[in-house]
Amino acid sequence: MAALLAQYGHKYGLEVSEHSSQYYSVEKYEMAYSGHITSVPLKESWVFPVELMGRLIPPSFIDPNTIKLERKPYKKRRGVGESFSSRRNKCSIYKCAGHKRTTCPNHNPP
Repeated sequence: MAALLAQYGHKYGLEVSEHSSQYYSVEKYEMAYSGHITSVPLKESWVFPVELMGRLIPPSFIDPNTIKLERKPYKKRRGVGESFSSRRNKCSIYKCAGHKRTTCPNHNPP
């Protein structure tokens, strides 16, 4: 209300109801809650049609392709003062760095 008073000055009305919705009035509140809400009866007193008594209702179909149960992968963030390993591939045949066994230029597979 102080902001409205500062914006409009003396033209600003002192009644809050002039600047708020009519749905916040006592009359609208009483009208909304004037009736009563009936409670749900006990389960023993429910009436079911005979044709539905022995019928099993299957659960709704859920497409397994739309459900993802595994965790999402995330990139590891480097901490303060932490450096990533600069280890390079090493050939298991010649023990040379820079390539691995499957890409070895001198290896002849059987």
